[in-house]
Amino acid sequence: YDEDFASRVLKRTGREDFQDIIHGVGHFLENEAQADENRVGITGISYGGFMTNWAVTQTDLFKAAVSENGISYWLTSYAFSDIGLWFDEEELIGEDPLENENYRELSPLFHAEKVTTPLLIIHSRQDYRCPLDQSVMFYHMLKKLGKEAYIAVFKKGAHGHSRQGSPKHRSKRYKLFTNFFKRKLVDEKEGFPAEEILGKK
Repeated sequence: YDEDFASRVLKRTGREDFQDIIHGVGHFLENEAQADENRVGITGISYGGFMTNWAVTQTDLFKAAVSENGISYWLTSYAFSDIGLWFDEEELIGEDPLENENYRELSPLFHAEKVTTPLLIIHSRQDYRCPLDQSVMFYHMLKKLGKEAYIAVFKKGAHGHSRQGSPKHRSKRYKLFTNFFKRKLVDEKEGFPAEEILGKK
């Protein structure tokens, strides 16, 4: 990647960067003998969580997806994120959030009806970078639309919970997404016991 690519992505979140991912997956499927187009998954955390949310609204290429601490609606990210007031406006989405169509058009929430991929959403309550409302909104919208979606919310853990959480926390997180991918991509089973793995009663 170079400065030109970075400049083209600026305020076009989900455009060229998403196509770059699609091209990469396509190249892998064409050139790796063991690749199976019916067992391709996607996952990401933070901006990768946004990209996972965005990807499942833009393509049916992925047969399972795990979004962690991601973004689904850029306007509420702008309002509630600890860096939203400057980062979303200056670096990611653009100025005038109430008037700028990017805040709606580039938000996965408003494309939820196009989702066909089973999605597991993971978030932590103490995340102030990408607040919990981002995942809860997307989850509720997907369920309202009859989509296959699951959510696992950790009571503790900040934005960096994948690295900074307790060993027990990180173990549960790892188990959530590995079990989900195995269930959907290998075993091809319906449902997913997210709350059971998380330890809720």
